Amino acid sequence: MDKWAQGFSEKLKARLKEKQLTDAKFIEVQGIKKNKGPSLWEAVKVAIDKKCAALNAEMGEEIVIAEHPNSKSTVIRATLGIGSYSANIQFDPDRDSLYWQAEHGTPNGRYDLVVNDYGTCQFEESEKKPLREPRNSPDSIAETIIATLLLSKSDFGKAIR
Repeated sequence: MDKWAQGFSEKLKARLKEKQLTDAKFIEVQGIKKNKGPSLWEAVKVAIDKKCAALNAEMGEEIVIAEHPNSKSTVIRATLGIGSYSANIQFDPDRDSLYWQAEHGTPNGRYDLVVNDYGTCQFEESEKKPLREPRNSPDSIAETIIATLLLSKSDFGKAIR
């Protein structure tokens, strides 16, 4: 047998096996995201509702309202003495991402579904890779979006910072 052919075929077989494992891992991760993503999105929507209600109770008036026009979107409307404004939040299961944007264009953000080595799936800020300790719970995502919406309105944000 040719030594070169034997050595090269071993390398080629190893690469093919590695690719098969990588492909299988990718398929597994995509399956986890498709399975867990919708329930994580539902948890974020519930957290938004709870956080809006809690803030309204503390303020003694209804200043933020969450609406869910369809299964993939939520709108948070805020009304304060300085005016009314909103943030739109969308879950895109095809891109495994949650996007949000305030009506005035900024700020905005994105959370991607990520799966760690243990198979745990969560939303992670898109620019904060690789996956760290779970810190983007549905509650913290809701708090971030609501607080940013309320604090970003220029006059109000400057007044209370």
